[in-house]
Amino acid sequence: MKKSIITFLLALAVTVTGSLTGLLESQVYANSSDNKIARPAFGMRVAKTAKQGLGTPYVWSGSNMYRGADCSGFVMSVYSRFGKSLPHSSSALRNVGRGVSYSSARPGDILCYRGHVAIYIGRGRMIHASSTHRRVVIGRAKYRPIIAVRRIS
Repeated sequence: MKKSIITFLLALAVTVTGSLTGLLESQVYANSSDNKIARPAFGMRVAKTAKQGLGTPYVWSGSNMYRGADCSGFVMSVYSRFGKSLPHSSSALRNVGRGVSYSSARPGDILCYRGHVAIYIGRGRMIHASSTHRRVVIGRAKYRPIIAVRRIS
């Protein structure tokens, strides 16, 4: 019952705003394990904050999303803006939060690759500190095999 009311209200919001993107960004997910309703607003704020670091120089072992960071330092710096303390290690980030499948990935989730990490921003894209591009860029999430997806709450 609650789920159908929420679905109706979201559909109404789309009709009023005329924005399908708004619906996708404010979608409500039901957590079947504890019947609580979780809104992905936190992840959307993480993704939006990460985008503020676009163009920041890649700096090996750096951890400042504005002055310079490597991949794990960028993720760590973004999440620190929300009071989350994460390790400065791409391999250690594979074990933070809880694991979810890529098909269930939401903006703000951490994408883990072999020796690299990024933040999922939606629509199959991610933002990361790229050593190849020497700066923080947006790219395709599946540009190489994803070995884990982690959700921080």
